[in-house]
Amino acid sequence: MSNHAQKLAKLKQKLAEYEAKRDEIIATGQSIRLRNGDDNRELTNVSLAQLNALIENTERQIDQLEAFVNSQGNPSGIRVSARVL
Repeated sequence: MSNHAQKLAKLKQKLAEYEAKRDEIIATGQSIRLRNGDDNRELTNVSLAQLNALIENTERQIDQLEAFVNSQGNPSGIRVSARVL
């Protein structure tokens, strides 16, 4: 498995975990502990915006990496086009 494919799999797993935790908070109103490397946070209903931002950022990373892996873009997400005038 290529390095990009491994990174993509990890990002998709992380996204699934974030979404499950968000759904848990919404359903139960509980606070949860979120671990992301050295970053440990306690999240509650008040901090759902923070968790949603993590989800959006992870989705953006997945989209960019999938485009790169599928040779439809590049990892920076910048599209370049040129026209001859």
